[in-house]
Amino acid sequence: MVCIFGLASCAAEDDTPPASQDVPADSGTTGSEETAAPEEAASEAVVQAADCGWEAPRIEGSAAAPSDAPTNLAAQLVGAWQHTHFDTGSGLEAPLPDNRYVFPTEGGMLYCQDLPGVTDKAENATEITITGNLIQPPGGHPGFEVVAVSDDAMQWINKTDGSTYLLARR
Repeated sequence: MVCIFGLASCAAEDDTPPASQDVPADSGTTGSEETAAPEEAASEAVVQAADCGWEAPRIEGSAAAPSDAPTNLAAQLVGAWQHTHFDTGSGLEAPLPDNRYVFPTEGGMLYCQDLPGVTDKAENATEITITGNLIQPPGGHPGFEVVAVSDDAMQWINKTDGSTYLLARR
């Protein structure tokens, strides 16, 4: 079996000609291209690079709070998000550390936090479970309940303390 790390691609060794060899004209492909069946292409999962994006500055200000309830949270979540504000009952406040949440796949999360001298661009990856509108990290964390999401903003309730988070898509 041949595996290419980082691409999540493994293939059994067989007698299939390499892509550089000629393939018969009636096969539907040439030696330099591959065509996926439409049903295979439609079922491919959306993937976001598992990267905190520290080279890009923190997003300042906030996105407009979204008003649409999640319709397919797993798919809507994939991407990179910046935690721009939270509300513990006193109105929206900007968080002190630079907090970023990257959802590289529908079942993974990279939590990024930069608090100089304390976390210094820490990156913690974990698997998550999504049940309805609840993002559930492992280890007994009560999760984050997504109450509204749009293409560029998300609002959730941190079930640990009941605070509301506003996030902007990076």
